[in-house]
Amino acid sequence: MKSYGSLKFKLQIVQIVVSFIIYYLSFIICCCAQEREPIDVRGDRVEYFVEEKKFEASGNVVVTYQDTRLSCDKVTVFTDLKQAKAEGRVRIEEEKGVIEAEKVFYNFETKEGILIEAKVRALPFYGRSKEAGKISEKELEFKKGYITTCDLDQPHYRIESKKISLYLDDKVVAKNTVFKVGKVPLMWLPIYIHPLGDKRPRVTVIPGYYKDWGFYLLTAWRYYFDEGAGGRIHLDWREKKRFSEGLTYNYSMQNLGKGRLRLYHTQQKNRFLAQLRHRLKIDEYTDLILEYHKMKDKDFLKDYFFREYERDFKPKTYLQIVHILPNYTLSLFLQKRTNRFYDEIERLPQLKLNINEQRIFESRFYFKNQSCLSNLTKKKASPSDIDDDVVRADTYNQISVPVKISFLELTPYAGFRQTYFTKDIDGNENKWRSIFYSGIDINTRLFRIYDLKTDFLGLDINKLRHIISPQICYSYIHRPSIPPSRLMQFDEIDSISEENRINLYLENKLQTKKEGQTFDLLRFICSTDYLLKSKKDSGFSDLKFDLEFTPYKNLRLESDAVYDSQDKTFKTANLDLFIFSKDRWDFGLGHRYQRLGESELTSEFSWRINPKWKVCIYERFQFDTDSLKEQEYSIYRDLHCWEMQISYNVKRGYGETIWIIFRLKAFPEVGFEFNKHYHRPKDRK
Repeated sequence: MKSYGSLKFKLQIVQIVVSFIIYYLSFIICCCAQEREPIDVRGDRVEYFVEEKKFEASGNVVVTYQDTRLSCDKVTVFTDLKQAKAEGRVRIEEEKGVIEAEKVFYNFETKEGILIEAKVRALPFYGRSKEAGKISEKELEFKKGYITTCDLDQPHYRIESKKISLYLDDKVVAKNTVFKVGKVPLMWLPIYIHPLGDKRPRVTVIPGYYKDWGFYLLTAWRYYFDEGAGGRIHLDWREKKRFSEGLTYNYSMQNLGKGRLRLYHTQQKNRFLAQLRHRLKIDEYTDLILEYHKMKDKDFLKDYFFREYERDFKPKTYLQIVHILPNYTLSLFLQKRTNRFYDEIERLPQLKLNINEQRIFESRFYFKNQSCLSNLTKKKASPSDIDDDVVRADTYNQISVPVKISFLELTPYAGFRQTYFTKDIDGNENKWRSIFYSGIDINTRLFRIYDLKTDFLGLDINKLRHIISPQICYSYIHRPSIPPSRLMQFDEIDSISEENRINLYLENKLQTKKEGQTFDLLRFICSTDYLLKSKKDSGFSDLKFDLEFTPYKNLRLESDAVYDSQDKTFKTANLDLFIFSKDRWDFGLGHRYQRLGESELTSEFSWRINPKWKVCIYERFQFDTDSLKEQEYSIYRDLHCWEMQISYNVKRGYGETIWIIFRLKAFPEVGFEFNKHYHRPKDRK
């Protein structure tokens, strides 16, 4: 019995050991299976060959591995190599894009392969090639193929090349390319590079006619060196101004900032333009900004770049370094005249320190400071050589004590400004000016909620909140120890004079709830100043009104006006009505009134007739002459991957304008324009 019991115990031990080994091996196999994810093969007919370790499938085949999905008519998959040979309507879907082909040799692990009769979709681009190679997960190479943004089998336009490299989520690079519309070649380019995130076309061509230029042809070719560098090369011809050429270079350097260099030269009298804009983030709190502008003459922008001339006819050259912290801001500003034909004030340098309002220790008092040291020179336009110059040191210190009395918030304050001038207008040296400031700001915020719920006229009002925010500000500036008439005038610091003023401000607002969010129905603001015992003037100044009324999300009314309290009449009054529909039409109506200027009515209407056609009408009627000052009629046609616009404009004093614009939908920012007349921006005052 003892021997039998011993044998039974030994058998139990062996059984436990064998079970442990089996469990351990099963655990290892499971771990290996998790580390090496299997390929899933499905189809109408699927066979597995154990010795060759391969699947053969046909009919509605779908092969899945990680984030890659391959579908086709017939496939052979080698499971150990993670490779596949697929035929018939092959489609590979990856996170970066979609590839279609008739035959594919593909590696699921490296995501490399060879594609026959390939089609690729990497929005906004579509590509096609007789043979393509998938070099890596993110790179495709086409041989004898094309790319386009048109998704048709026979695209409206294409860019053909013997070799095209498509870097998914990055860019397209093609060499020795031909741009075709349909089957008609239009132009040849030695190299074409286009980042996939860039929404502008590579080549722009604008022919037309303008009375000051004659017939003209403006061309621009966009180029890229790498992700941080690129620009445009311009070659332009104007009948009356001959040839012009230009270069724009946009750059970005990792540690030295980014900017834009622009050069433009004309054969007419060797006129030129040179511009540089640069921005550098020195550290988390410090920025550097540089602008440089140099021109041959003051009419250059007006003659060649009228839109820029309207925005800023006298661009300034300067260098600014700004250091911003929560408690203060320190800035260095240098402004130098680079064009002698302009009047300009040079600041070489100007150093500013602004200490933000902050509490003085644990007291109830708050302190703020504004200090500025400036070396100022007023340069007069050439040929004059008479300049005014002064060194000025200015500091303003203010103490305030905010208090709250019941529902009113009061902030009385007192300030003192001390300014040093190296000389006054007569040349007398070392002048000190002192000015005392005082005042008080009083404001509050009152509201009441009305339990009103109605859908009258579709207003959808769910309770109504009325908010009133009145504000009264009294400010007193004592007579300066040196009057402005004794100082050279460079900016607002030199023109400070005695002042005793009350500013009145009142804001009314009506709010409700729509779709769970606060919605402003009405906002009305009125403000004015009252001058106390001023030598120049006294009483109320102009009253200003501002109204915003939005009863519906697709209807908005805006109005603003200035009322002359002395003459008892309006100086200006503007009214704008906007109505928006979801998809079909939009309407805008505006009225402009100026007592000493023009009074006119503007209207704009656009209507989408159907998904293919849209019309727009813009008109401006002038009451003084009882006539239309401007009319514009536009027709838009959807051409699948293009949008065509035909517009006719008549503007009194400028004549008639007709232009046609073709815009690629994938690149809506710029189009190919064919103008009869140089079209300036609308003057919508």
